[in-house]
Amino acid sequence: MKQSDTKKECPYKEDIQKAVDLSQQNNLQLEKLITKDWYSNKQLYEMIEGLRQNMTDFNENFHKYNGLVEKQQELKKEVKKKKNIVKANRKKLEKIEQLKKTKHNVYCNWRLWVAWIVSILLGISNLYLIFG
Repeated sequence: MKQSDTKKECPYKEDIQKAVDLSQQNNLQLEKLITKDWYSNKQLYEMIEGLRQNMTDFNENFHKYNGLVEKQQELKKEVKKKKNIVKANRKKLEKIEQLKKTKHNVYCNWRLWVAWIVSILLGISNLYLIFG
């Protein structure tokens, strides 16, 4: 048989090699754990208490942060509402200014028309007095 035929005979050769490599790695890790000095119960208890305190601190900071995010969102909503109020007030002020300008223009126009009417009537009355 040829070498290429022997390679084709076992389609799972790569999977087997991966499994063997993984097994060797696991054995190395087990040896490290077995030879490593283990902690005493007192040391484990102290480590757990330290972790517990750290988790408590983390939770407090986490809740504070969550509170800040909520406050920020509320403030953004309030700012948006106030911006809308400002826009509405600007529109109202613009309308009021337009009404004032319109009233002023109407007043000026009436004053001019009344002056013209009075002067025309006086002119007609003077003509009537002169020719009449």
